[in-house]
Amino acid sequence: MNIEGRGRRQRDFWAVRAAEAFGTVTKEGSVDDYTQTAIGRGMEGLDMEGSRGGFTDSGCHRLGDRLCDGNEGRHGTFSTLVLGDAMVDVYYIGTATRLNPEAPIPVVKIDKTLRFPGGAANVAANLQSLGIRVSLRSGELFYGHGPITKNRLMVGDTQIARWDENDQCGSIDLKRIPNEGFDTIVVADYGKGSITPGVINVVQRLKRSEFIDKRTVINVFVDTKTDPTPWLTSALVMFPNEREYRQYSKVYDQFEWVVSKRGARGIALHRFSKVVYEAPSFARFVRSVNGAGDSVMAGFVFSYLNSQRYLTYTPKGETVHMIFATQYANAMAAVVVEKPYTATATNEEVEEVLRRVNEGR
Repeated sequence: MNIEGRGRRQRDFWAVRAAEAFGTVTKEGSVDDYTQTAIGRGMEGLDMEGSRGGFTDSGCHRLGDRLCDGNEGRHGTFSTLVLGDAMVDVYYIGTATRLNPEAPIPVVKIDKTLRFPGGAANVAANLQSLGIRVSLRSGELFYGHGPITKNRLMVGDTQIARWDENDQCGSIDLKRIPNEGFDTIVVADYGKGSITPGVINVVQRLKRSEFIDKRTVINVFVDTKTDPTPWLTSALVMFPNEREYRQYSKVYDQFEWVVSKRGARGIALHRFSKVVYEAPSFARFVRSVNGAGDSVMAGFVFSYLNSQRYLTYTPKGETVHMIFATQYANAMAAVVVEKPYTATATNEEVEEVLRRVNEGR
């Protein structure tokens, strides 16, 4: 398949996905080569050390403002507002050659330190890596405290220890949540303080606004570590892991769409408690699971937006869209867990995983 231009490439990609779902096509044509750094494109334009990251000023929301606001993605027609707990993932990477004589633990010599967006900032970085324009709003820092930070001590790919700093933040400033300029809201609630009843009310108000302006459809995607009940009236799709799904199963079974993240067992799509699609993990091996759940939601949102744009809607179309998005999210997670540390993925990398799975490689 000779592909000319990104737009045609995306149309061909989703057309093939549709044909495969109905059993009329088995393989996809070739695509361009790609390159990807270990850090990932989600870090472009962000100085995690301070000056441009802005950790010392009015709040950890600055991380999101600097990371994503105003960036024109490759799929610039899509704009997403991300709300949630922005964090920083810090990796102290070293070598260990002897045991500590004071305790039965290794002595680690630190060779380098790496910093990545974490939590809601990682969701935003993954969306941006896929080419979506993103604005991130996170909670205010408490006075005298830095951002929520997850520190990890690494020897090779082995995590020796983790310690957390500034594990809570204040609510998102409601005045800073924009009223327009986006067509999707993504909520990444890790229970650190950013998402409050007031924030949920604002999201519900923005969701209701689509019925006033018929030209606007605002889809809401939510991953929360807390009780999902407040999202029953506004969320299009929920993203619990297995433990969260079991804990709140009676509530999750009331949502029309739920994507259950099963870790090494893969992924499942539920519709009103019934599993309509499931698949094992597409990963060939695992180097790091940090941020894998973030990538699932980012990949799903990207795929859902694209499938709506390029596929003809049918009576069964909504289920088809959801299955495509779940497959894409599973492939996105496979890309990320095969990389070290907290990583992002590009559309080209995800397409390669989907081709490999379709071809049985």
